[in-house]
Amino acid sequence: MDRVNRLLPITLQEVTHLTKEYNGAKGLFRYMHHLFDQVKEECGKPVLPNKFVADTCQRAKGNKIMEIPLTN
Repeated sequence: MDRVNRLLPITLQEVTHLTKEYNGAKGLFRYMHHLFDQVKEECGKPVLPNKFVADTCQRAKGNKIMEIPLTN
C-alpha cells in the first residue's frame, strides 16, 4: 500500500511535467492508466481514471494553474 500512496495523488506540477515528458495529453493518459493498473494490482480494486483525471483538471482550473497542453 505504501507504493500506492507514492503513486497517487500526484500534484498539478507533476501533471504538467509528466504531460511534457510523455509528449502531450495522450501520452500522459497512457502513463496514468499504467499507474491505475498498478493501483488495482496493489489494492485489488479498480480506480476510475476518468474521474481522477476530471477531478485533477477541475482542481487545476479552480486554482487557475491549468497549463496542460491538450495537443498531440
